[in-house]
Amino acid sequence: MVEESAESPIIFHETAREIESHIASPEAYYNFLDGYMHEQVGELRDALVKYEQALSSDDKSLFLLSRVAILQVKLGYVKKSIETINRLISLTPRSATALFLLAELYFSTGDYEKAVETYDQL
Repeated sequence: MVEESAESPIIFHETAREIESHIASPEAYYNFLDGYMHEQVGELRDALVKYEQALSSDDKSLFLLSRVAILQVKLGYVKKSIETINRLISLTPRSATALFLLAELYFSTGDYEKAVETYDQL
């Protein structure tokens, strides 16, 4: 039995219309579920691989992009996470959650100018 994490995952909410118009392929769904199982038992690298495979079949999934970005941060791949979050923001430019996380990541890397610019978008 897998224990639930006390940590609440960050999810970038999609509108009902976006969800209805976007149905994941069976392959993307399978890879997501496989990745999720890995994530729940702490196998973060394996989870990231599976989420990235899911993204290759479903490259506009806000949820998958957010999971990939979070795992990249947890694994120390901050620059890759910044790229992923920028990709997410290109799909949902008004996502306050994504903008806030991006600003925090810029701040953590010492890029204070970009951090302030991103905070200003909130």
